[in-house]
Amino acid sequence: MPLEIGATLAGNVVEVTGEGLLVSLDDDTSGLVPTSISLPLAAMEARFSPGMSVAIEIVASGENGRYILCCVPTSESEEVSSFDREFHRLNHVLTHCSVPQQEPVRDSPAVVEEKIEAWIAEVEKGLSQLRKHRGARLSQDFYSKKS
Repeated sequence: MPLEIGATLAGNVVEVTGEGLLVSLDDDTSGLVPTSISLPLAAMEARFSPGMSVAIEIVASGENGRYILCCVPTSESEEVSSFDREFHRLNHVLTHCSVPQQEPVRDSPAVVEEKIEAWIAEVEKGLSQLRKHRGARLSQDFYSKKS
């Protein structure tokens, strides 16, 4: 007899595989809690072991008569579970986030040449002002030798 989608019931963990958590619902029915961002394989292996009783919800009817399931948190671990889900979600986002590469701004040779010419003009202007007032500066008492 097929089970109802959305039903919450108890099951026993059969095995933790690379696909996820294999759960026996009764003698001839089983389901899979697939690995996901919120519950990766490492967390499943740490949290569940074969023979353990778990509360699950039927999400969808899968292939080979196997249901797709999700774990239902118990009341005492609900806060920890929500923290774990948020942690794993943020960890996934940060791990798979890439910073867009910005190409360095490259000026054309003509623009670079114009910038260099403008700088040279400023330097020449400053030098001409220094040369213009050089005589006046050298004639001051500060620069002359005292006898």
